[in-house]
Amino acid sequence: MRLVRLVGRSWYRVKSGEKKLSRYDRILVPVPIEHREIIRPWLGQDLKVKVEPIKNGFGILVYPEDYLYGLYTLSRRFEILMTQLRRDTSVDAF
Repeated sequence: MRLVRLVGRSWYRVKSGEKKLSRYDRILVPVPIEHREIIRPWLGQDLKVKVEPIKNGFGILVYPEDYLYGLYTLSRRFEILMTQLRRDTSVDAF
């Protein structure tokens, strides 16, 4: 799997009337075919995305809203789990 980078461009005018070009990156994560049925119910919904780095990669949490998961919100619980994973992989477990 490879991440896909799309460069978007849009023109806008400044006060002097001249046109300027704005560029921005969009990064897409393709979902493997064997996991598409898991993703399908979430299509068309507004979702929040949380990304946390770990030693040899990153973790992505996609969720509709921040609800309580035990004593913590879902995004905070994800941060705690990623911190534990970073701590465990810092011993060169891979």
